[in-house]
Amino acid sequence: MNPKKKLVKNIFYISLILFTFLIIGCFGSPTTPGYKIQDQIDPYYCIWNLWVTYNQYKVTGMIDQYKNILSSDDYIFYFDPLDIGKDNGHGYIIPDSWDYNQDWQATQNMFNGAYSISFTIANLGYNGDEKDKDSFYNTYQPNWKNNNTECDISGVQINLLLYVDQIHGYQAIGPCDFSFKLCDDSKWRMTVWRDKTSPQ
Repeated sequence: MNPKKKLVKNIFYISLILFTFLIIGCFGSPTTPGYKIQDQIDPYYCIWNLWVTYNQYKVTGMIDQYKNILSSDDYIFYFDPLDIGKDNGHGYIIPDSWDYNQDWQATQNMFNGAYSISFTIANLGYNGDEKDKDSFYNTYQPNWKNNNTECDISGVQINLLLYVDQIHGYQAIGPCDFSFKLCDDSKWRMTVWRDKTSPQ
């Protein structure tokens, strides 16, 4: 079988991807710097920065940029309900959620171990400017709350393709829900990432 075709058949959940790199180490190839981290003056730029950190994961300090997207005191990653309670193949039973520390540590191991990562977010745009933000919001219709200091953005379509070596990889495609809050330093940060990419 063609290795590329074999890759396409290896579709796993995003939660399993993250946990795999808690316990398995691989060595990857470098990523060329490209799009830049934006000031998080709006929830859109948290999602923009999420996209940048995943795609520029080999750039020095990118895990710290990822951590800055998350609200350290109350962030939660919720696994897809269809994944909860399943064995990931390494003896780990998928829980309901991860907290801030569990998430960024798993993500750090993923960044360190990946051969390559391609992460797309539908309708995000490629300039990270006001026009892109308006287009993104027109697509996903954010729900502003608590005097515009909290925001929910639901149904954001992602496509994560991750190679662990030149042949083998994982893919997660589908919607995710995000929540954000305006912090004391006037920056927006993510409080919830709710995965819904598990195939029905």
